[in-house]
Amino acid sequence: MIPAEQDYSLREKKFVKTKVSLMQAFMSRLKTTRFANISIKEVCESVEVSEGTFYNYFPQKVDVVYYYKSLVSVKIAWEINRKKSELSPW
Repeated sequence: MIPAEQDYSLREKKFVKTKVSLMQAFMSRLKTTRFANISIKEVCESVEVSEGTFYNYFPQKVDVVYYYKSLVSVKIAWEINRKKSELSPW
């Protein structure tokens, strides 16, 4: 069972919100900029956090991509599970 939103502390909510915001800003830049050329400083400025905060969440730049991949995998699994009853084995 997934806990209701009110079951999470303010600290936990803020942690997730910041991590997701950093990931979204990074992935947005990845659409137009090569991975190696993405500036962590610019990502942090757009989310209004320090570079130290970025590295608290993602020790290496590639960890942002891994986090994105894990969230997409969870979303796909959730959608499959939600639609399982509608799917035919054939």
